[in-house]
Parts: sequence; structure tokens; C-alpha cells
Amino acid sequence: MISKSAVAVAAILFLAAGAGFTALAASRSASSPSSPSTRTGAVLASEAPLPADAKTDPGKEAPTAADSPLQGRLNRFRTWVAEWHADRKLFMEAHILDHKAQYAYVLEKQKELMLELGDINALILKDPETFFRFLKDPENEFCVSELTEYGFGFYKWNNGSPYGMKLEYSSFPQVLIDGFYELLRTGTPALKMAALGFFGGVSGLPPEFTTHWTALINDADQRVVHRSLQLVSQLSSVPKETLDAVFVVGRASPDVEVRREAATAMGWVTDPASQSFLLERMETVMDAYEVTSSVVAMYSKFYAASRGGHPVDEGRFLRAIVGIMNRELDGGSLKILVGAALMVPPSKSRPVVERALAVAPDLACRDQIGRVLQKIDAGETDQKTINGLLWPSP
Repeated sequence: MISKSAVAVAAILFLAAGAGFTALAASRSASSPSSPSTRTGAVLASEAPLPADAKTDPGKEAPTAADSPLQGRLNRFRTWVAEWHADRKLFMEAHILDHKAQYAYVLEKQKELMLELGDINALILKDPETFFRFLKDPENEFCVSELTEYGFGFYKWNNGSPYGMKLEYSSFPQVLIDGFYELLRTGTPALKMAALGFFGGVSGLPPEFTTHWTALINDADQRVVHRSLQLVSQLSSVPKETLDAVFVVGRASPDVEVRREAATAMGWVTDPASQSFLLERMETVMDAYEVTSSVVAMYSKFYAASRGGHPVDEGRFLRAIVGIMNRELDGGSLKILVGAALMVPPSKSRPVVERALAVAPDLACRDQIGRVLQKIDAGETDQKTINGLLWPSP
């Protein structure tokens, strides 16, 4: 089961980003092939292309074996996903600027997805051969990620949203585990990502999995690397060899989204080396879009320190923020830095906020940061209140 501390960290990261991070991300091309899909705890949309005939010609699907109830359910699921993908495209285009409507739509479709898959887990365990044959059919790549992440009972619907539940490694038959290991070794990028989605819901993973996981962090396909890094937030610990691989791709990957995901992953890692990595990235990365991921991930380090974890090097953190502020940032990026700086007590962070006021790029940003200064001078320390000043409701 997902721990309360993990939920709290996720809430802090979301609060840290605020409306400004959404605006910052939106400034990048939505059509970029490396841009991550919208996520609400797990992947809800495969990035594999949808076959042109997936919806209109069910005859193209694998034939239903008379003695395989699973095949019939899988065919039905394939049709459901094809119809949903077509509907999603139209909905997102019609609500391109309405993020609340998009979020509500994704939640509703998650609920429908979970209902559609229902008890398919029992059928898969009885007939793994049919299951893997379905996964390996190239015509089905557009729906395999949803199937492996939501088809095994890893999520329950609770109070209007999906709730992650870990299932023990030992509860799955070895034939299923071996089939997924084969996909990690030899599958297409879509199948590797689908297999990673399965293992993200499993607890008690053995060293054998670590070997596969580390290899995929070094995969040639940057989509696979990106998905491998997302597992850091789902698994309870990261072995040293895997963590070292994350550091390497976080510095050297040619894909900015992979480098950003590596920084985000460090927000979930307790090893002190993760903080050093984030501070190093804050000091050296020049692009505001990329470096913001490291800044936001540092929120979790302050949260952990407040709960008795490794202390944050506050001086180095504030110096790094000032260095970023000197890069002619837009107002949104600058306000994210102000919010982050105020994780440090005002006695140390106030000069940083003053610097932000001096370099504010426009009158609105200057006014909002000025209000923050007035508030902290009055003794305000509540992050929600301060973020409300930085990101006032329209």
C-alpha cells in the first residue's frame, strides 16, 4: 500500500509547482514526442500509435478461441481503448485550455477503465499464454500499458480517485513473472514500458528485477528510459547500482524530458546523494524549464528533513536559487523559485526574495513578490498562504 509519507510528499511537490509550473510546461510544444503523457498516479494512455482499423474493423483483432474466455475479454478491451482514444483526442482538443476539465475527464476514464478490466486478473492467471500472445501482437501495442497497469488489481477506486495498492511478488505465478522478464529483455519499447508498468505495482521484487531495471535505464530508446525513471516513485527503494544509472542519464541523456524525470525521481529517494545531485543540477543547468524539476524535487528534501531525515544544505540551496534568478527568467519560473526559497526560514531566505523582486520581469510579478515580502515581514510562514499570493486566483 502506498504510505502516508509518500502521499504527503506528492502533495508537497504538487503545491510547490502550483499554477506556474503548469504554465511553464505548457510553454513547451505539446506535440513534442518526448513530452510525458498526463498522469494521475499511473500511465493512462499508451504512446503507441493507434492502428487505423482498431475501432472500425474488429475483424482485424486476434481470433477468439472457443476455449479461451480471456481472449474474448481482451478483444473487448482492445475495442474499448480504441474508442476511448478517439474520444480523448476530440475532448482534449475541445478543452485545450481547461485543465480542470481535462483532469476530471482523465479521472472518469480511469474509473471506466478499472470497471472494464474488472476481474480480468483471474482470467490472465489461468491463461498466461493467451495474455502474452495478445501483448506481443503489434496491432495491440496501443493498449498494452493500460492492460498491464490496471489489469492486476494494483488500483482501487476510493473517494473519487484511484488508490494504489502493492501486491506481493510471491503472489504471482512464476510463469507470469518470467513472461514479463522476457518482455523487459527482448520486447519492443512499448512492451518494455508495459512490463515496467506491471512491476511498478509489485512489492518484494528480487535482485533479478534490479538487473533488468538498471539495464532499461540505460536503454537506447529514451521513452523506455523515461518510463524506467518513473518507477522510482512507485518502488520503496532504489538499489545503488540503479541509482548510479539514474545519475548518469540525469546528466547525460540527450532528451530533456529524461533529464527532468531523473530530477523528479530524486524527490523520492532518501539517499543523501540524491540531494547533492539536485543541488548540482540547480547550479549547472541553464534552461529554466529543465532546472525547475530539480527545484521542485528539493521540496521533498525539506519535508524529509523536518521529519528527522537528512538535513538540507540551506546555504548551497539558496545560492543555487540566486544563480538561477540571474538567468533572465520569465515571471512564472521566478515565482517558483521564490516559493522554494521560502522553505528556508525567512531570516535566511528574505534576501533571496528581495533579489527576486529586483529582477522581476514585469509589474504583475513584481507586485506579487512584493506582497510576499510584506507577508513574511508580518511573520507569515504558511506555504499555502504564500503560494496564494504568488499565484492569485483569477
